[in-house]
Amino acid sequence: MHCLGLDISKLTFHSALRFEDGTVRSRAFSNNTEGFATLLEWLAGLQAGRVHVCLEATGTYGDAIAEFLVAADHIVSLVNPARVKGFAQSTLQRNKTDKVDAVLIAHFCAAVQPLPWHPPLLNSSSCRPWSAGWMHSNACAFRRVTASRFQALRSGNLSSGCWTF
Repeated sequence: MHCLGLDISKLTFHSALRFEDGTVRSRAFSNNTEGFATLLEWLAGLQAGRVHVCLEATGTYGDAIAEFLVAADHIVSLVNPARVKGFAQSTLQRNKTDKVDAVLIAHFCAAVQPLPWHPPLLNSSSCRPWSAGWMHSNACAFRRVTASRFQALRSGNLSSGCWTF
């Protein structure tokens, strides 16, 4: 399977597609829905098929592309940046540019084959982590659920073994 490494920033993301024979093709895209669609067109033009995509979990800038690629039926892995850094050190990698990072992440993906990431199940778009009311609404929901579980526990209607939300 081909591996796609993504180095994400606020306005753009750099991609590196690593083919099974080890050759790499790179390109930069806008970090928006237009850029996401262009990425899919680029992958189709390279006849990549379904790819394993890896990106570092370094903030919210990669959330939208990760969800987009999962919806497009690609395998997506959000990886700890420390793992990628350790991999870079093990290969004596010293250059640090966005393009080089994308290539490195693609090689990491091929070598390590990290577990797939699945987007959280959210029941409405207003609950997305990047929306303005997310923190408040989730904190309120957690307090409501916790309070109702506590009341059920006190009344004997809920076992104390495992609380699932």
